[in-house]
Amino acid sequence: MNNKNIFVLISRNTFSAAELFTYILQTFGKAIVIGEQSGGGANGGEEFHVNKNMKIFTPYFYCENPITRDNWEKRGVRPDIQKKNI
Repeated sequence: MNNKNIFVLISRNTFSAAELFTYILQTFGKAIVIGEQSGGGANGGEEFHVNKNMKIFTPYFYCENPITRDNWEKRGVRPDIQKKNI
């Protein structure tokens, strides 16, 4: 395998499966993540409407990284190189 650098660009709009891809590459040291902290959607579930004034969210899976023993839920993936506001 050749030793080319992989760069992943993310923003606050990066979410869910794109975060999973980024988080895996970052924690295994396979990519450099550049941009803004991502949206923070790791755990899947479904929203149910009880009535017009109430809805509930029922989670049905939890992602856990074998290295960090954690995920990016509600925190997002933190880039290695943070975007500077210009």
